Amino acid sequence: RSEDWRYTDLKPIRDREFEFAPPAPAAATLGRVRARLAESGLCTSGEPCAVFVDGHHVSALSATAAAAGLAIEPLRPPAPAVAEPARAHPLAALNAAFARGAVSIRVPEGGSPEAPLHLVFVGSGEPDLAVQPRIAIELAPRAKLTVVMHFLDCGADSGWTNAVTQIVQQPGSELVLYRLQDHDAAQFHTS
Repeated sequence: RSEDWRYTDLKPIRDREFEFAPPAPAAATLGRVRARLAESGLCTSGEPCAVFVDGHHVSALSATAAAAGLAIEPLRPPAPAVAEPARAHPLAALNAAFARGAVSIRVPEGGSPEAPLHLVFVGSGEPDLAVQPRIAIELAPRAKLTVVMHFLDCGADSGWTNAVTQIVQQPGSELVLYRLQDHDAAQFHTS
């Protein structure tokens, strides 16, 4: 009934039964993900890279030590001023309720990492998972950052990715954000 959602048909998502609390990936799943990353050429050349599997941040597959000039850490609960916009966006509110492994990326004043930061979100291929990735990016004054968000899957099973990216930029900061969605046709994606 909201005018903002008038032309958005959420019925295909509403009519499915999804698992909203995907378990942490098992060793066999991480093996499939590692093979999928190698096949895709992602997170293999030493560039700063954070990998998420079914919404969980997996430090064993990530290369965040190479991310000089920025801080990547678990996302703390948002302050009320930051949480307010989520109330106006029902899918963002759903994400806030079920996000697993959310992270905060901060670049200090004047910071400018040389290489782009790759955020890779991999679906394990388990059927009917509702994955809720949540990323908060904060750039201090005159900070610069390029982020590449890449979404891909390890299988053709149906599922739903409901991603939220919160961005706070201070005066003089510059952010370049790329999104690449390489999902199977059975996947739903809202962002």
